[in-house]
Parts: sequence; C-alpha cells; structure tokens
Amino acid sequence: LHPRTNVQLLTLNTNRQTLNLAPVRQNHAHCLEGALLGAYILGLHGYGAYLMDLRASAADDDHVITPFQCNGRWGCLSVSNHSSLRYRNPVYRSLREMCMAYFDDYMNGKGQRTLRAYSTPMDLEKEYGKKWWAPRGNDGSRQIAYALDELPHFRLFADSSFKKDLRGADVFMMKTTVDQREWHYPPNTDEAAVERNKNDSSPCAEDAGTTDGGVSGTVNNF
Repeated sequence: LHPRTNVQLLTLNTNRQTLNLAPVRQNHAHCLEGALLGAYILGLHGYGAYLMDLRASAADDDHVITPFQCNGRWGCLSVSNHSSLRYRNPVYRSLREMCMAYFDDYMNGKGQRTLRAYSTPMDLEKEYGKKWWAPRGNDGSRQIAYALDELPHFRLFADSSFKKDLRGADVFMMKTTVDQREWHYPPNTDEAAVERNKNDSSPCAEDAGTTDGGVSGTVNNF
C-alpha cells in the first residue's frame, strides 16, 4: 500500500475511541492530530510510526509531520491549513533535505520565512509502547507534543546571518500562498496564534531580531 492513503481506510475502526482516531470522528484535525493519524496508518502497513517537529522562529508556529521511507528515499505526510505545507513525495535522500523542501513555503502571516530547525524522528512505538495510539483526548496528544519539543533539534543554518538575505513574500505570493487557507479559524482558536498569522497590507523582510529558539548547532545525518 502506498503511503498516500486517507482516513477512509480507518472508517471500519471508528468504534475504537482512541487518540489517533479523533480526526475521523471530528472530520478535522490540526497538524499533530493529523500526524498521529498518519503515523497510525503507516504503522499498520509496515512503515513504522514516526513523528518529526519542524521548529519555527518566535514569529511563527512549529509544525509536526509524519516521515516515512520508500525505496530508501524520505517523504512525509502532513496536515496543514496551507496546501504548500502538506505531503512531500518520497524523493529526498535525507531528512534534512526533505525539511529544506519546506523552507521557502514556511511563512507566517507577514510573509516572513520562519523555518529554523528540525527534530530527530520520534519512534512512537519505542517511546510509548505498542499501544501508543490508545490514549484518548487532549492529554495523550499534549504529552506527545511536549516530548517532541524536547527532542534534539538541528539548525538548518549555522547562524542568523542568513536572515539579511531572505526575501519576503511578494504581493502575488501573499494572495496565493500566505493568505489562502482551506479552513477558517474556529471560535476557540488561540488568540495569540490568530494575531501572529494576521497579514500586513504589504510584504516585508524578516525581523532581524527574531530568535532561532535555542536549537542545537549540529546537523546529523538525517
């Protein structure tokens, strides 16, 4: 079975009230819920159940993806409100190469490119046991979110000097990439996240004062 699967594969299991099936019951998911569901599906078909954290600068939100390998090349499943941050085909020679494929499209509401680092993969079965998927509700996913944040992270760039050369989104990209969302914010959305993702009237370069989140300065073989 090719990893480009969908939630319909799990409809026969929706009577099992588990953490990974929440998106099936609710018919919507944020990136972590989608990544957990993707990891569950891939685990069923022998690809393993892994998660990775993509860490953004302080001006944006992190993103969680589900990496997998086909024929020795890396790809990932991904849920996002923006189409440009979704699925990546398994064509990348390393995890770092795959994560760099997100860089140009990883922007906040001001059109600033904010991706800074990626984590080592988390093996959910190794970390939480064969029934890692069993906990239901926010407590289980919150625990995993905290654990992802504590994983070793590896910088995409050695220092912040690269930021002076970054080009912000132009007017067309603001309209077609930054401002295009499939779903509107629900009423209970975190107000700070809404404010962070508001669009300015004009594109701009990234704030030179943005921090990189204190990630590791070493890049491994991933």
